[in-house]
Amino acid sequence: MFDIRGRWKGALLPLAAALVLSACGSKTGENESSSGAVADTSGDTVKVGLLNSLSGTMAISEVTVRDSIKLAIEEINASGGVLGKKLEPISEDGASDWPTFAEKAEKLIKEDKVAAVFGCWTSASRKAVKPVFEENKSLLFYPVQYEGLEQSPYIFYTGATTNQQIVPGLDYLKAQGKTSVYLVGSDYVFPRTANKIIKAYAAANGMTVLGRTTRRSGRSSSARSSTRSRRPRRRPCSIPSTATATSRSSRSTSPRA
Repeated sequence: MFDIRGRWKGALLPLAAALVLSACGSKTGENESSSGAVADTSGDTVKVGLLNSLSGTMAISEVTVRDSIKLAIEEINASGGVLGKKLEPISEDGASDWPTFAEKAEKLIKEDKVAAVFGCWTSASRKAVKPVFEENKSLLFYPVQYEGLEQSPYIFYTGATTNQQIVPGLDYLKAQGKTSVYLVGSDYVFPRTANKIIKAYAAANGMTVLGRTTRRSGRSSSARSSTRSRRPRRRPCSIPSTATATSRSSRSTSPRA
Protein backbone atom coordinates (compact mmCIF):
# COMPACT_ATOMS: atom_id res chain seq x y z
CA MET A 1 0.00 0.00 0.00
CA PHE A 2 1.31 3.44 -0.89
CA ASP A 3 2.33 5.36 2.24
CA ILE A 4 1.71 9.00 1.40
CA ARG A 5 2.55 10.11 4.94
CA GLY A 6 5.90 8.35 4.72
CA ARG A 7 6.49 10.10 1.41
CA TRP A 8 5.90 13.49 2.99
CA LYS A 9 8.06 12.62 6.00
CA GLY A 10 10.88 11.83 3.59
CA ALA A 11 10.36 15.18 1.90
CA LEU A 12 11.17 16.89 5.19
CA LEU A 13 14.84 15.88 4.92
CA PRO A 14 15.56 18.58 2.31
CA LEU A 15 13.52 20.94 4.48
CA ALA A 16 15.94 20.32 7.35
CA ALA A 17 18.76 21.51 5.10
CA ALA A 18 16.69 24.56 4.21
CA LEU A 19 16.27 25.34 7.90
CA VAL A 20 20.03 25.18 8.42
CA LEU A 21 20.56 27.61 5.55
CA SER A 22 17.84 29.88 6.91
CA ALA A 23 19.43 29.88 10.33
CA CYS A 24 22.71 31.03 8.80
CA GLY A 25 20.98 34.05 7.29
CA SER A 26 18.60 36.69 8.56
CA LYS A 27 15.92 35.61 11.02
CA THR A 28 13.60 38.50 10.35
CA GLY A 29 13.61 38.74 6.58
CA GLU A 30 16.21 41.49 6.21
CA ASN A 31 18.24 41.81 3.00
CA GLU A 32 15.36 40.27 1.06
CA SER A 33 16.14 42.31 -2.05
CA SER A 34 19.54 40.65 -2.49
CA SER A 35 18.90 37.13 -1.23
CA GLY A 36 15.16 36.64 -1.56
CA ALA A 37 12.62 36.25 1.21
CA VAL A 38 14.02 34.71 4.39
CA ALA A 39 12.07 32.33 6.61
CA ASP A 40 11.67 33.16 10.28
CA THR A 41 13.31 30.31 12.23
CA SER A 42 14.02 32.29 15.39
CA GLY A 43 11.30 30.75 17.59
CA ASP A 44 10.54 27.28 18.88
CA THR A 45 8.48 26.48 15.79
CA VAL A 46 9.11 26.68 12.08
CA LYS A 47 6.28 27.63 9.75
CA VAL A 48 5.63 25.58 6.63
CA GLY A 49 3.04 26.48 4.02
CA LEU A 50 0.32 24.18 2.72
CA LEU A 51 -1.06 25.50 -0.58
CA ASN A 52 -3.89 23.43 -2.04
CA SER A 53 -7.31 23.86 -3.59
CA LEU A 54 -9.71 23.50 -0.68
CA SER A 55 -12.60 24.74 -2.82
CA GLY A 56 -13.54 24.60 -6.49
CA THR A 57 -13.08 21.86 -9.09
CA MET A 58 -9.79 20.47 -7.75
CA ALA A 59 -10.79 20.32 -4.08
CA ILE A 60 -11.86 16.68 -4.40
CA SER A 61 -8.21 15.76 -5.10
CA GLU A 62 -6.26 18.36 -3.16
CA VAL A 63 -8.01 18.30 0.22
CA THR A 64 -6.72 14.76 0.75
CA VAL A 65 -3.18 15.92 -0.04
CA ARG A 66 -3.47 18.74 2.50
CA ASP A 67 -4.78 16.30 5.11
CA SER A 68 -1.95 13.83 4.49
CA ILE A 69 0.66 16.57 4.92
CA LYS A 70 -0.93 17.61 8.21
CA LEU A 71 -0.85 14.00 9.40
CA ALA A 72 2.84 13.75 8.48
CA ILE A 73 3.57 16.99 10.36
CA GLU A 74 1.75 15.66 13.43
CA GLU A 75 3.89 12.52 13.38
CA ILE A 76 7.09 14.50 12.88
CA ASN A 77 6.24 16.85 15.75
CA ALA A 78 5.40 13.88 17.99
CA SER A 79 8.88 12.51 17.23
CA GLY A 80 10.64 15.72 18.23
CA GLY A 81 10.24 17.89 15.15
CA VAL A 82 12.99 18.96 12.75
CA LEU A 83 16.31 20.10 14.25
CA GLY A 84 14.57 20.34 17.61
CA LYS A 85 11.85 22.66 16.31
CA LYS A 86 8.18 21.81 15.88
CA LEU A 87 6.58 22.43 12.50
CA GLU A 88 3.68 24.87 12.32
CA PRO A 89 1.51 24.36 9.22
CA ILE A 90 -0.15 27.40 7.66
CA SER A 91 -2.78 26.39 5.13
CA GLU A 92 -4.02 28.51 2.23
CA ASP A 93 -6.75 27.83 -0.33
CA GLY A 94 -5.74 28.13 -3.98
CA ALA A 95 -9.46 27.80 -4.79
CA SER A 96 -8.78 25.98 -8.09
CA ASP A 97 -7.76 29.36 -9.54
CA TRP A 98 -4.22 29.81 -10.84
CA PRO A 99 -3.80 33.57 -10.10
CA THR A 100 -5.06 32.87 -6.57
CA PHE A 101 -2.34 30.25 -6.18
CA ALA A 102 0.29 32.86 -7.07
CA GLU A 103 -1.17 35.38 -4.61
CA LYS A 104 -1.34 32.84 -1.78
CA ALA A 105 2.21 31.65 -2.48
CA GLU A 106 3.50 35.20 -2.17
CA LYS A 107 1.58 35.66 1.08
CA LEU A 108 3.04 32.49 2.59
CA ILE A 109 6.55 33.50 1.61
CA LYS A 110 6.55 37.23 2.39
CA GLU A 111 3.98 37.64 5.17
CA ASP A 112 4.01 34.30 6.96
CA LYS A 113 7.73 33.75 6.25
CA VAL A 114 7.41 29.99 5.87
CA ALA A 115 10.53 27.85 5.47
CA ALA A 116 8.99 25.93 2.56
CA VAL A 117 5.66 25.32 0.87
CA PHE A 118 4.07 21.95 0.14
CA GLY A 119 1.41 22.22 -2.49
CA CYS A 120 -0.18 22.59 -5.91
CA TRP A 121 -1.61 19.73 -7.92
CA THR A 122 -2.28 20.83 -11.47
CA SER A 123 0.56 21.85 -13.74
CA ALA A 124 -1.22 25.16 -14.33
CA SER A 125 -1.10 26.00 -10.62
CA ARG A 126 2.56 24.99 -10.44
CA LYS A 127 3.47 27.14 -13.42
CA ALA A 128 1.56 30.05 -11.85
CA VAL A 129 3.61 29.92 -8.64
CA LYS A 130 6.96 28.97 -10.20
CA PRO A 131 8.10 32.58 -10.82
CA VAL A 132 7.01 33.54 -7.29
CA PHE A 133 9.26 30.92 -5.71
CA GLU A 134 12.13 31.70 -8.05
CA GLU A 135 11.92 35.44 -7.45
CA ASN A 136 11.89 34.95 -3.68
CA LYS A 137 14.36 32.03 -3.69
CA SER A 138 11.93 29.92 -1.69
CA LEU A 139 11.23 26.19 -1.83
CA LEU A 140 8.15 24.42 -3.20
CA PHE A 141 7.59 20.69 -2.77
CA TYR A 142 5.33 19.56 -5.63
CA PRO A 143 3.52 16.32 -4.69
CA VAL A 144 2.20 14.66 -7.84
CA GLN A 145 3.09 13.36 -11.28
CA TYR A 146 3.55 15.95 -14.02
CA GLU A 147 4.30 16.28 -17.70
CA GLY A 148 8.05 16.93 -17.42
CA LEU A 149 10.05 19.29 -19.65
CA GLU A 150 10.41 21.75 -16.77
CA GLN A 151 12.98 22.28 -14.04
CA SER A 152 13.63 24.81 -11.31
CA PRO A 153 16.26 24.98 -8.54
CA TYR A 154 13.47 26.04 -6.18
CA ILE A 155 11.01 23.21 -6.84
CA PHE A 156 11.25 19.60 -5.67
CA TYR A 157 9.33 17.56 -8.26
CA THR A 158 8.43 14.42 -6.29
CA GLY A 159 6.17 12.71 -8.85
CA ALA A 160 6.68 10.68 -11.99
CA THR A 161 7.07 12.33 -15.40
CA THR A 162 5.78 11.21 -18.79
CA ASN A 163 8.76 8.94 -19.46
CA GLN A 164 7.66 6.97 -16.39
CA GLN A 165 3.91 7.15 -17.08
CA ILE A 166 3.13 7.32 -20.79
CA VAL A 167 6.19 5.89 -22.53
CA PRO A 168 5.92 2.47 -20.78
CA GLY A 169 2.33 2.28 -22.01
CA LEU A 170 3.42 3.07 -25.55
CA ASP A 171 6.19 0.47 -25.28
CA TYR A 172 3.54 -2.08 -24.30
CA LEU A 173 1.31 -1.14 -27.25
CA LYS A 174 4.26 -1.45 -29.61
CA ALA A 175 5.16 -4.87 -28.19
CA GLN A 176 1.55 -5.97 -28.75
CA GLY A 177 1.79 -5.01 -32.41
CA LYS A 178 -0.44 -1.94 -32.15
CA THR A 179 0.21 0.61 -34.86
CA SER A 180 -2.21 3.52 -34.38
CA VAL A 181 -3.49 5.80 -31.61
CA TYR A 182 -6.16 8.49 -31.24
CA LEU A 183 -5.52 11.19 -28.62
CA VAL A 184 -8.20 12.38 -26.17
CA GLY A 185 -7.45 15.01 -23.54
CA SER A 186 -8.23 18.33 -21.92
CA ASP A 187 -7.06 21.60 -23.47
CA TYR A 188 -4.46 22.02 -20.77
CA VAL A 189 -0.70 21.96 -20.28
CA PHE A 190 -0.32 18.29 -19.27
CA PRO A 191 -2.27 16.81 -22.22
CA ARG A 192 -0.66 19.22 -24.67
CA THR A 193 2.83 18.19 -23.55
CA ALA A 194 1.86 14.51 -23.35
CA ASN A 195 0.49 14.64 -26.89
CA LYS A 196 3.78 16.08 -28.17
CA ILE A 197 5.64 13.18 -26.57
CA ILE A 198 3.18 10.60 -27.92
CA LYS A 199 3.45 12.06 -31.44
CA ALA A 200 7.26 12.02 -31.27
CA TYR A 201 7.21 8.42 -30.04
CA ALA A 202 4.79 7.41 -32.78
CA ALA A 203 6.92 9.02 -35.48
CA ALA A 204 10.04 7.26 -34.21
CA ASN A 205 8.38 3.86 -33.87
CA GLY A 206 6.26 3.51 -37.00
CA MET A 207 2.94 4.27 -35.32
CA THR A 208 0.21 6.53 -36.69
CA VAL A 209 -1.65 9.25 -34.77
CA LEU A 210 -5.12 9.22 -36.34
CA GLY A 211 -6.35 12.41 -34.70
CA ARG A 212 -6.95 14.29 -31.48
CA THR A 213 -9.92 15.50 -29.44
CA THR A 214 -9.49 18.12 -26.72
CA ARG A 215 -11.92 19.63 -24.23
CA ARG A 216 -11.66 22.59 -21.92
CA SER A 217 -10.79 21.75 -18.34
CA GLY A 218 -13.44 22.33 -15.70
CA ARG A 219 -16.52 20.64 -14.33
CA SER A 220 -19.36 19.92 -16.71
CA SER A 221 -22.53 21.93 -16.12
CA SER A 222 -24.64 19.16 -17.60
CA ALA A 223 -24.61 15.42 -17.09
CA ARG A 224 -25.63 15.06 -20.73
CA SER A 225 -22.67 17.04 -22.03
CA SER A 226 -20.80 15.10 -24.68
CA THR A 227 -17.72 15.49 -26.82
CA ARG A 228 -18.43 16.57 -30.37
CA SER A 229 -15.67 15.19 -32.50
CA ARG A 230 -15.17 13.61 -35.88
CA ARG A 231 -14.54 9.91 -35.75
CA PRO A 232 -11.14 8.81 -37.06
CA ARG A 233 -11.18 7.41 -40.58
CA ARG A 234 -10.23 4.00 -39.24
CA ARG A 235 -10.46 2.41 -35.84
CA PRO A 236 -7.42 3.19 -33.66
CA CYS A 237 -5.59 0.44 -31.81
CA SER A 238 -5.51 2.57 -28.66
CA ILE A 239 -6.91 5.84 -27.31
CA PRO A 240 -4.49 7.45 -24.82
CA SER A 241 -6.56 9.77 -22.60
CA THR A 242 -5.26 12.69 -20.57
CA ALA A 243 -8.68 14.21 -19.90
CA THR A 244 -9.63 15.90 -16.65
CA ALA A 245 -13.11 17.04 -15.55
CA THR A 246 -14.68 18.64 -18.60
CA SER A 247 -17.08 21.32 -19.73
CA ARG A 248 -19.27 21.41 -22.83
CA SER A 249 -16.78 23.05 -25.16
CA SER A 250 -14.53 20.76 -27.17
CA ARG A 251 -12.71 20.58 -30.43
CA SER A 252 -11.39 17.87 -32.68
CA THR A 253 -8.34 18.26 -34.86
CA SER A 254 -6.37 16.31 -37.39
CA PRO A 255 -2.85 14.94 -36.77
CA ARG A 256 -1.46 18.15 -38.27
CA ALA A 257 -2.46 20.11 -35.12
